[in-house]
Amino acid sequence: MHGRTRDGEECGWLARSREFAAGCLMVVAVTATGAGIVEAQTASTDVPTFKAFPWAAYAVQVTGNARDAAGATVRLTTKDGEEKPFGSATANVDGTSLHHHRLRLSADLTTHGSIDGAAIWLRADAAGKSRAFMNSEKDLVNDRAGPAHRQVEIDVPDDVDRIAFGVLLEKHGEVTADRLIFQDLGEEPSSSLAEPTLDAAIDTIRKNAYHARDIDWSSIEPQVRARAGTAGRLSDVHAAIKVLLASLNDHHSFWMDADRATAYRHSGQPPGAATVERRGDDLGYIAMPGFMGTDPTLSANFAATMSKAIVELSPRCGWVVDLRGDSGGNMRPMLAGLRPLLGASPAASFEQANGHVIPFPVIGTTTVDQSAVPVAVLTGPHTASSGEAVAVAFRGRPNTRSFGAETAGLSSGNSAFPLPDGSEILLMTTIDRDRDGHRYGGVLEPDEAAEDAVAETTASTWLRRTCPAGASNASR
Repeated sequence: MHGRTRDGEECGWLARSREFAAGCLMVVAVTATGAGIVEAQTASTDVPTFKAFPWAAYAVQVTGNARDAAGATVRLTTKDGEEKPFGSATANVDGTSLHHHRLRLSADLTTHGSIDGAAIWLRADAAGKSRAFMNSEKDLVNDRAGPAHRQVEIDVPDDVDRIAFGVLLEKHGEVTADRLIFQDLGEEPSSSLAEPTLDAAIDTIRKNAYHARDIDWSSIEPQVRARAGTAGRLSDVHAAIKVLLASLNDHHSFWMDADRATAYRHSGQPPGAATVERRGDDLGYIAMPGFMGTDPTLSANFAATMSKAIVELSPRCGWVVDLRGDSGGNMRPMLAGLRPLLGASPAASFEQANGHVIPFPVIGTTTVDQSAVPVAVLTGPHTASSGEAVAVAFRGRPNTRSFGAETAGLSSGNSAFPLPDGSEILLMTTIDRDRDGHRYGGVLEPDEAAEDAVAETTASTWLRRTCPAGASNASR
């Protein structure tokens, strides 16, 4: 998300977010046919079978039955070899008899050798796509925090065919989930918030969506209301909202449930490590991983740390700014962290459907102005949403050239709109414009195409070729 909040389409955002990563990647574990994975599709509906994913990097041991009152004990452990971002012990059961039911997954988690932590997760799928999802990653259990009980719940939409659930381990170590219990809490009750939530969603999208004028509202609104039904179930309303968002065809707008919306507002961290380091004796290198969350203090700390590191390094011949892993989140702390290189605000802008232009805010201050220092920007297919916004902020900047591959094609801005039931719509309301006024909204092409393996080398060569002998790039 960028602008106020910003990111890519739902599944892409979930997969790229550390907090919600299991949501999309576990779809692969359920639907793939590769060795060691396909067995999960035929697990018994009475005793769910757990499989490790990715199976080459993690091992799983299970005793008991997750559908019994006593539950199962599931142990997930990393194997020797390459470290992965996360692994999961994954099980799934038939979901066709659970439509409109509320489900709960609970467990007592204990970790060993795990600094990054562990969680449980629960998801409902329809034809291989996530329809409802929740995990406990906002309250990770790790060696520092000690053992703890966790539980998550979801409401099952009426088109679901599979329910997937399991235990998630960040990076390496071991997690044991005792009394892991999968429960059917019964049919979802009707809610007095169902109709107000649907009405608010339709009104919000109609008034604010960038492509609202492209929709045949006389046709789509009756379809959406029919999808929501008359039973007053929030799960039906949420499914109807997703249908309406899909009709916008912007590939960027999405719906967020109440728990995830709350977690996003009260969190703030990059999904990977931000890097500011020297390359040789003349270049600097910055890897921007994205930033998830909008907590003001955490955002300010991230930006200040990165900006301070850039100022302290101040390389002689310029910077490589690597956005190939920047798949989105909140653009504000990212731009603030790069303040020494971007110069004074605005670095770019948003354009609404009515032509109104909103400047990109670049907050923060710097003691060293490097806004004229040569910068080589690296992009690729995982540069998405707010990552693309950062790339746009460098477009039109003096002494700047981009290298790599085209971006994901989500160079547009989402705004958050709360709904009466506590959920939110993240709605595409703008497209990106660079400082010269060029309009985007789709894929960003690099100035110079380069294979991923040689993109940094190609960029560094350009920086050194344009660097005068004895040059000094910082004015203090």
